[in-house]
Amino acid sequence: MSEEVKTTEETLYCECCGCLIDDNDYTEWNGQIICSDCLENHTTTCECCGERIWDEDVYGDNDITLCSHCYHHNYTRCSCCDALLHEDDAYYLDGETYCRDCYEDEREESNLIHEYGYKPNPIFYGEGNRYFGIELEIDGAGRDDDFAEELLDIANTHADLLYIKTDGSLDDGMELVSHPCTIDYHINEFPWEDIMHHAIHQGYRSHQTSTCGLHLHVNRNAFSDNQEEQDEVISRILYFVEHHWNELLKFSRRSEYAMNRWAARYGYEHTPKAIMDKAKKGGNGRYAAVNLCNYHTVEFRLFRGTLKYNTFIATIQMVNRICDAAMYNTDDSIAKLSWSDFVADITEPVLCVWTSFFDSTMNSADVFVGLANYKELFQDKVFLGALKNTLIIVVVSVPITCVFSLWVSSVIVDLKGWATSLFRIIFYLPVVTGSVAVTVVWKWMFNNYYGIFNYLGTKTGIIDQNINWLGDERYALACIILILLTTSVGQPIVLYVSALGNVDASLVEAANVDGATSLQAFWKIKWPQIMPTTLYIVVITTINSFQCFALIQLLTSGGPNHSTDTIMYYIYYSAFKLYRYGYGDAMGVVLAIMIAILSAIQFKLGNSND
Repeated sequence: MSEEVKTTEETLYCECCGCLIDDNDYTEWNGQIICSDCLENHTTTCECCGERIWDEDVYGDNDITLCSHCYHHNYTRCSCCDALLHEDDAYYLDGETYCRDCYEDEREESNLIHEYGYKPNPIFYGEGNRYFGIELEIDGAGRDDDFAEELLDIANTHADLLYIKTDGSLDDGMELVSHPCTIDYHINEFPWEDIMHHAIHQGYRSHQTSTCGLHLHVNRNAFSDNQEEQDEVISRILYFVEHHWNELLKFSRRSEYAMNRWAARYGYEHTPKAIMDKAKKGGNGRYAAVNLCNYHTVEFRLFRGTLKYNTFIATIQMVNRICDAAMYNTDDSIAKLSWSDFVADITEPVLCVWTSFFDSTMNSADVFVGLANYKELFQDKVFLGALKNTLIIVVVSVPITCVFSLWVSSVIVDLKGWATSLFRIIFYLPVVTGSVAVTVVWKWMFNNYYGIFNYLGTKTGIIDQNINWLGDERYALACIILILLTTSVGQPIVLYVSALGNVDASLVEAANVDGATSLQAFWKIKWPQIMPTTLYIVVITTINSFQCFALIQLLTSGGPNHSTDTIMYYIYYSAFKLYRYGYGDAMGVVLAIMIAILSAIQFKLGNSND
């Protein structure tokens, strides 16, 4: 195809056609000098890798142009119709390769447990752009069509969510595969918990085996529609996994041996791009911790299989958080992102419970400690004091807030329209005023030198000398409760005024005609009708009291001598002052359980009164 190039100091000849080249109208390619006409007419580019090739070296068909390397490494042909297929689009049955149409013709329609290569058209469930396809391997109870039918009946009652495949890596089990769903759909709509309970009842195991894994596929176009931008995000995912390998190894519940066998790492590099380049050249194939062999998805293979629902959900949430970190950080910021900072941003309840089982600090790797954080809590005098203070705040502030709000509302609801509106505004003003501004005002009022309480107290003779209200253990917590009350009554008053205004006036008038007192009319007629509002007010007031934090932080910082510590403030102090994130998570779990129990009791009592 080429002739020897003939050159002088100013003359070049094309090595393809031998023509004289004028005005630098040529390209140096593959060690040869080619004129632009030959480059256009006798070469093309591979549609897979972008490399330029001679026309005579083209592989592929009428629909796609391929170089020899891409053809032999990324493509195959249907054993039946000889159609050219990308490996991601190929189906396998009994050792043969098929296109989708031929595969459907070959396989038996009634088979509930499909061959490993079975790939139906994906059905997407949920609103969003990030979808998770789940592969959950279960083992130990056989590849049984009856068992498979029972699991499919549970999963696919309302939609075609799940299918089942064989897997040669399992001793005596099968692989449960979901259609792609958003994380909300997996948590709220997909009957995973029922599926897992039934699989355990059938005798299957997942986490108690050495064979089973939990693999999560995330669609690449969730990161961007542009392939270059997709690769940038994926490179940061790889960097995060390598940078925090020890922490993720603990979370994965796999042994180092199992990880090396089924989900090998690419190896640490100093930049995301360097790890991405290594991954593209690496020989791990699909048995990589983050598998990039799939054309449409990124597969996270790190995790051990599980039939424990909370662990399963925590795993999905962890992968979702890793994707967020990769999308919303730059290469530089993800390099600076510590595991402690990553964990500190976690808000998902199930994932918080999981991290509470670790001793997580800023300056050392996480260590799984089981229930040690919880045992330490109930031996920690500061935490027990904070728990006591929190309960005092709840027990005192909730009844006073509710009773005072109801009394004020009962008075102002019968006033003229403008007067009712005026009082509602007055009482609601502290709610809409910034908490910092309100707290600063109260702090000056309690000032031990210039505060109005000391001024009035000494002038009237109630006190002999100024009192350091916020600096004295005897008074500090009472001051906090007083401030909390003044900032908490606004919303209940507005709600009660609205509820009392909707009470049927004809019933009250009829009771008055029958000689009922105001108290009797209130208790027998008004109270039952405002009971739902009361229940709502009690619940939100209880939750707000448990979560008392801003006042403590701005006024006392838990002092003096921890006398105003609350659980919320101690969580903040432990996690963000002492950097004990696992210990803080454990306190958060205890607080959440307490709130849930009290709320359930309140709803139960409210329903029993209906």
